[in-house]
Amino acid sequence: MSAEGWTELIARDAEARRLAQTEFTRPIVLEAGAGTGKTAILVARLVAWLLGPGWERARAEQLAEHPHAVPDAEAVAVRALGGVVAITFTEPAAGEMALRVGQTLTAVAAGENPDWLLPAALAAASGEAPQRALALAGSLDRLVVSTIHAFCRRLLAAHPLAAGLHPSFAVDADGTAVEQVVREVVGKAAGEALGPRPDPDWLELAVAGHGPAELAGCVEVLIEAGLPPEALETDPIPSGWRNAAVAGLARAAEAVIQAGAGFERGARVIVALAVVEAAKLTRDLARPGAGESLESLDHLGNELRQVWEERLRTRLAAWAGAKLKVSEEKAVGAAAESLVAAAGALHAQVAVLTELQPMVLERARRVVRPLLATARQRLRARGWVTFGDLLRGARDLVRREPTVGARWRQEVRQLLVDEFQDTDRLQCEILAALVLDAPERSRPGLFLVGDPKQSIYGWRSADLAAYHDFVSRVIDRDGGLLAKLCVSFRSVPVLLEAVKTWVGPHLVERPGVQAGFQPLAPCPQNQGEDGFRQGRWAPVEIWISSADEELEAAGGRGGGSREASELEAARLARDLVELHSASGTPWSEVGILVRTSSDLDLVLEALRDAGVPFVVERDRSYYQRREILDATALVESIVDPTDFIALVAWLRSPAVGVPDAAWLPLWRRGFPGLITDLSEPAPAMLAELSQLVDGVASSLPTDVPGLDRISGWAASLKVALAGLAELRASFRRDPAVRFVERLRETTLVEATAAARFLGRFRVANLQRFFRRLIAALDDGETDAHEILRRLRRAVRAGRDEEEARPTTALEDAVRVMTIHRAKGLDFSHVYLLQTHKQSQRGGTPPNAAWEGREGWEYRLLGVPTPGWRLVVEQQRRVAEAELVRTLYVAATRAKRRLVLAGKWPRPGAAVPAGSHLALLAAHSELPEPGMDGTADTEAGRFVWLSRLSMSDVGRSWPDRDDARALLEQARTDARRLAARRREAALRMALPFSVAASAEAHRALEALLAARSADADEAPTAVALRPQSNAPAMLIGSAVHWLLETIPLDRALAEALAGCLDRLAGWVRRQAPPGHAAAVLSGAHAVLTRFAASPLAERWEEVRRHVMGREVPLLLPPDGTDAVGYVAGQIDLLYRDPLDGCPVVVDFKTDEVATPEEVAARASAYASQCATYARGVQAALRLPLAPRWELWFLRVGLAVKGEVPDGGAAG
Repeated sequence: MSAEGWTELIARDAEARRLAQTEFTRPIVLEAGAGTGKTAILVARLVAWLLGPGWERARAEQLAEHPHAVPDAEAVAVRALGGVVAITFTEPAAGEMALRVGQTLTAVAAGENPDWLLPAALAAASGEAPQRALALAGSLDRLVVSTIHAFCRRLLAAHPLAAGLHPSFAVDADGTAVEQVVREVVGKAAGEALGPRPDPDWLELAVAGHGPAELAGCVEVLIEAGLPPEALETDPIPSGWRNAAVAGLARAAEAVIQAGAGFERGARVIVALAVVEAAKLTRDLARPGAGESLESLDHLGNELRQVWEERLRTRLAAWAGAKLKVSEEKAVGAAAESLVAAAGALHAQVAVLTELQPMVLERARRVVRPLLATARQRLRARGWVTFGDLLRGARDLVRREPTVGARWRQEVRQLLVDEFQDTDRLQCEILAALVLDAPERSRPGLFLVGDPKQSIYGWRSADLAAYHDFVSRVIDRDGGLLAKLCVSFRSVPVLLEAVKTWVGPHLVERPGVQAGFQPLAPCPQNQGEDGFRQGRWAPVEIWISSADEELEAAGGRGGGSREASELEAARLARDLVELHSASGTPWSEVGILVRTSSDLDLVLEALRDAGVPFVVERDRSYYQRREILDATALVESIVDPTDFIALVAWLRSPAVGVPDAAWLPLWRRGFPGLITDLSEPAPAMLAELSQLVDGVASSLPTDVPGLDRISGWAASLKVALAGLAELRASFRRDPAVRFVERLRETTLVEATAAARFLGRFRVANLQRFFRRLIAALDDGETDAHEILRRLRRAVRAGRDEEEARPTTALEDAVRVMTIHRAKGLDFSHVYLLQTHKQSQRGGTPPNAAWEGREGWEYRLLGVPTPGWRLVVEQQRRVAEAELVRTLYVAATRAKRRLVLAGKWPRPGAAVPAGSHLALLAAHSELPEPGMDGTADTEAGRFVWLSRLSMSDVGRSWPDRDDARALLEQARTDARRLAARRREAALRMALPFSVAASAEAHRALEALLAARSADADEAPTAVALRPQSNAPAMLIGSAVHWLLETIPLDRALAEALAGCLDRLAGWVRRQAPPGHAAAVLSGAHAVLTRFAASPLAERWEEVRRHVMGREVPLLLPPDGTDAVGYVAGQIDLLYRDPLDGCPVVVDFKTDEVATPEEVAARASAYASQCATYARGVQAALRLPLAPRWELWFLRVGLAVKGEVPDGGAAG
């Protein structure tokens, strides 16, 4: 697109941004293309509302409630913020939005207005923008930004009884409570149903292989899906449907028979004749009465499964897809079209009736319904809800109780919803009930932001049809506005054009299914940029990972292959090393994307070999990580001494290292019996085990491959067994925290993991594992079977949870992730690998439930309801549409360079269906490569990886045979390690924490020492470091305590008079008997002087503006002696009534007599006040550190100071 073509897009984008920041009455739907600054526009709308219309409305409401009082800025800010609700897709997104709102308000308060905040929005603040922003920033905790689930939870928590929930309900986030309750319910029911008088349905299901365990799994899935027990009361296969299905089957079979009559005269149509014969048998089976009962329909299904063997069904499906052989077309002639239509109808009918098992479904329905009802009732009684319960509960609540929605609308003035394209129909129903179904005058402003082209979570129930229906209602019925952001701040023009070329033709709008393509214009800063062109690199590269022989073969295909993925991985690693070296591109500016993670190991191995640092973002792997499997095995072998599988897994792990060759000799010598009895660190038993291990070690052949690399395994095993004995005893006796601490210290699993590749990530995973183990034990779940069951379930199911991340994982490293993980991110260089990979749809789950417009469809124990085929078809359509959208998302992550790698087929050959490569190849022919293995086209630079020299894809390090280079490298590493050890020793010598007043105390000690030296006398220890029971320290503590606790709504003299008795009580509790009288007398004296001094007047001026007293402070070290943190307490924090700025006050009870002494002490204490001021600045996100004051209470003087910008205290 030329610069002329950008003009209209830029104008449309500008109008959308203006509407977002100035129109707050009509609903707005904002479609934000990739990289158009969606978060920025959400923040801009929030800030514009809060500074302008939101502030004015809150102030008017405040005046209406308190007509005789001047509205307090803080109260107005609290009301304005409380009237805004923003809903995001994830918790991190919610946190980012709240953070950016705070940063923007802080900037506005400092007079630094972001360029994306329009002047018109600031003009609405009537010249008070900085003052309003300051007040809003100080009350930002009142802003509600959350996920839809958190929003629904808040709504239900406000009305639990009306929603039918426990007043203290909690979310069963990991399904543990559901599993436990279901196990209880099914266990009890099974004991009764399979007892002396067995239930026929239970028996029949058990015979079919569906026992209690399978029923429990079924009930768990239905609870998570939200299926109400009432949905199982209605017969899903009523007589009307049965008879219609049988009649339809007969008609379809007859149509195939008629259309296929020509096969009897054809040649080489043996299979076709068999299909027609099967159709005749089907017609005979579909006689009247075959659907009269469930039993007869069940019999029909069994007969059809025998008639339609796989070979015949495959041929019938081919006909349905208009794929007739030449001989078949010749045989049927003009009836070919009729045959295709008839085959399609018959194939569909046969598929439904052969999959349907009416009697199994009926028995399952009768058994599962009461189990489901009981389990749900018990969960509710115990106060547990699922995430689905939150959504359905909120929807039902606002529909059933109109007053709930009315009260919510009285408080909320603006509702913003981010990532709206990823909502589902249930979430849309909640928003409609709260906003659109309400009277127009009471509706809050509605602002929806989304991009249907980036809807890629259909497998998580995201429903583009629901999005389309909701948006259509907002625009067509409710007077809403549709606006579009069309200017990309991310990609350079050549990449935007590439997206248009490669993806645009496939994004053809189909309402509710697919979004239409929307071209984007580059932002002004990028309009003159040409992408990354340097050396052999081009902004758009298409890597061909097919082997030459495949490209040249007459029938070559481009199907997915591991060899192609290996070639891509090798080239990728080399490319990254050269890119980083030649251009200085940071590793963190590179994103490696894959559609699935099945061959991700090839990529990681290549990066590891090339020395490229990387971070892996996995979707589902925490409980399958090697270190977690090993830790789980360790805990299982401790808790259950008879679990030999876990024991072997632990002892084979890197932490112990027992070789495979040792296991058979160990078993033959009685190792299992001894290890089972090892419940205590008994010396005699450990000695016997030690002797056994030594005997096995000495008996192993020396030529066992690899045995020489683990020569110390016997010693390691003996230490591990001794540790196992100690840990089994600790598990029975010690508290949870102590047991886990001993486990970590004894086995050193974290140290072992840290020494392995990606050690920081392994350690982070283990730390999370141990935290959860402690939590499980602390919850009282010390029952061994319960702990083992949870661990085994999590590992077996590979529970959907991402890996832990080390706190230092934000360093410069390449990011490797699936496309779904990349959403919302961007990189200068994006590599989309393995585009030839086809969709890997998982097998159909045995149990599932789905709520559609017509009601519920489900699968029980592998048997679906008749309407389930519509669910499957819908899922297929969604997957096909999302294939295009995932390519769009991947391509639009790139800022300067995009690489698309895949195994292309030869020209004219078949392309793997269901792959990104099929989309790429649909509108671009493969050019002829040049002598250098590349070809430049308008679409980009094609690179044939197989034609590059081996040196081009080789490793980047020196030749491993160069022993001298390796030796020198080892020496360098040793010197570096020694230096690091010295640094670590110095660091370990530092205190972990220091008080904020530490530097001030050192300065004061120096001051006192200098004065003592001038007086020719040594300072006493008490003078330098007063003890906590010394009168002077206790007097100061007593005064601080009283000033912290006296009421602020009364004058100082009155407040002090009313608290003297309490002060005497505090002194009696805190001071030793010999000092109590002196402490009380001294505190009275200090307070009396304070009350009679000018400081008392200052107290009266600020007491109504106090923000906090004895405010705890926790700061990072920031150059201090501490390694961990700096801690302290701010005596008084108030807002200056003149300018509204925070002021830090520190009380001092020092004995000072002259102004010079006051100045000297103030200089010593300045660093302490500066630390406090910087802490307040960081906590409140202030542009500058606040002023500070030292109040010397004995003399009634205040010393004021401030922290210069970027400087030290003054």
